[in-house]
Amino acid sequence: MKQMLPFYWLKKFFTTDGKSKKLQLLREQRQILCNGVETTAEVIDAGLQNDIVGNMIAIRLMLKLKKTDGSYLYTSTASLVTLRHLPGKGDLLHIKYIPDSLDMVVIL
Repeated sequence: MKQMLPFYWLKKFFTTDGKSKKLQLLREQRQILCNGVETTAEVIDAGLQNDIVGNMIAIRLMLKLKKTDGSYLYTSTASLVTLRHLPGKGDLLHIKYIPDSLDMVVIL
């Protein structure tokens, strides 16, 4: 019984409520925050996703991103935000992103 208990909790931790997915989202956010490039982006469209991580929710964004060379790029991406800081259409955001992967951004 004692040997099965740790495996039970490990299984529960990684499968219940998609915790492994939530941990992955937090890891990606930390990676972007540490190694990302800072720029501005205009919100073209925003929508909520079903993922909730603590007091933050995952959102899907369509952005007009200003690259470091001054050119613009339209991209669909995701981020984690609190309910108090939900971006709306037309908002100008200060963000960090990884140039090779625009799947996720961090809103500063």
